[in-house]
Amino acid sequence: MQTAKKLNEINSSIFGYILVMLFCLIPIFILIFPEILYGLHKIKKVKKSQWIEYKENHESLEEISVLILEFVKKEENLINPNFMINDICLALGIKSQDVMYCFNAILKTKFTTLKKELRVEIAKKEIMNGKLLSHSMEGVWIKSGFSSKTSFFVSFKEVTGMTPLEYLKSLEH
Repeated sequence: MQTAKKLNEINSSIFGYILVMLFCLIPIFILIFPEILYGLHKIKKVKKSQWIEYKENHESLEEISVLILEFVKKEENLINPNFMINDICLALGIKSQDVMYCFNAILKTKFTTLKKELRVEIAKKEIMNGKLLSHSMEGVWIKSGFSSKTSFFVSFKEVTGMTPLEYLKSLEH
């Protein structure tokens, strides 16, 4: 009976109310901060590099960007469906960071966009030269370096605003 009386005194005291409130807050804290429950560390979002460390090398990389552009424009590179940035790095002996800087900061275009536009230009030349009659549409997209028919048609429409057949018809008029 005395323990029940002492327990009632504790429950009715300020300490008891604070203790009950803390126990009620535990599930709320676990919902808000799951890392407490699971021991997870918050992953910090990494911002895209702002190329700050390259400011002093900018002039030398402008010269390198001309070499990169010439290398990308070579038809033998463009017709390779597996042509990637790593090929540029290996052929010219340039670090991939430098190549990425040249595309993003100096040339102000993405490698994939440039590659797509240049390949569409090759396809347009093929169509204009009448290669479509001797080969087929498949021959044109393979010779232009596209890896699939779908990527060819989508890229051609993005760059020219019309399908290859619409482009062919526009040449006839």
